[in-house]
Order: sequence, then structure tokens, then C-alpha cells
Amino acid sequence: GPPQEEDGPASGLPPNGSKGGPDIVVLSAGPHVTLLEDLEFVLDRVVDEHRALFPEVKVVWQTQPGAGCGKAPLQDPPDQAFWERQTSYNWGQYAAFDAAARKRFGHENARRENRFLLDVSPLALRVDVHPGSLRPAGAADCTHSCIPGPLDHLIPRTLLHLLLHH
Repeated sequence: GPPQEEDGPASGLPPNGSKGGPDIVVLSAGPHVTLLEDLEFVLDRVVDEHRALFPEVKVVWQTQPGAGCGKAPLQDPPDQAFWERQTSYNWGQYAAFDAAARKRFGHENARRENRFLLDVSPLALRVDVHPGSLRPAGAADCTHSCIPGPLDHLIPRTLLHLLLHH
């Protein structure tokens, strides 16, 4: 197991059974994990440590947020060819990353073990909210959302849903 510290496990959370720990933890790797095998390692580690150390805590894995640029919302989710043309931030890997997350967090057995999936992939339809949408090609930041943006509405609703229904 992970090394133990005087005040709790190496994860920095309070030890099992102690008061004051979180009820819900929301995690995501974001675009900074660049290889599928690395993300799978992270996901497996999260699942294993959650089971061993904090099974009572609800763990929510957020899929990759939609990325890409445009002057208007897309009518359909982008196909794989669209993502493969985008070379920044590994957009072409997002579908595979999300599938790996769904495999570990998006099924009934995972829910019984307090693991949940927050699928934000539909945000790919809102490419117009990225700061790079109005910039010339090649100068775009098509990963981060403008403020206010879709996450400003999604997070409070998700938290409310988790508190009321789980």
C-alpha cells in the first residue's frame, strides 16, 4: 500500500473514519496526460486507492471537456478526423481517454462502489465559448472556456444532483 504519514495516508486526505474529510471528490486529468497508457495507469490507481483507503467517499471522474474552435456551435459532435487535425493538447485522444474513464467509472458496479462519471463531452458542441474561437488559425486556445462559460452552470447543477440523489 501507499506509505503512511503521521496524520494520514500519502494522498493528503484524513485517514478512514476520521471526521472532516470530503464527502465527494471530483477528479480529472485534463489535457496534460498525453498517452492513453498513462491515463489508464492514473485511472487504475485512483480506483485502487479509493477502494483501499476511502470507500465511503464519492469519487467523480470528469471526462475531458470539449475542445476545438469555431465561430458558431457545432451541429454534431466532431468526428475523429476533426480531432486528428487539431495538434494541440492531444484532442485526438479525448475519445479514447473518455472511453477509458467510462470503463472504470460509468457503470452500475462503479456506482455501487461510490465511483461516478461526470461526462462533459457534450461541451464539444459549444466550441464557440473558447477564447481562441475568434483568433486566426494557429493562434487559438481551444481548450480553456471563457468566463462565464458552460462549466459555470454545470458544476453547481452537478453538485446539487449528487447531494440530492447519491
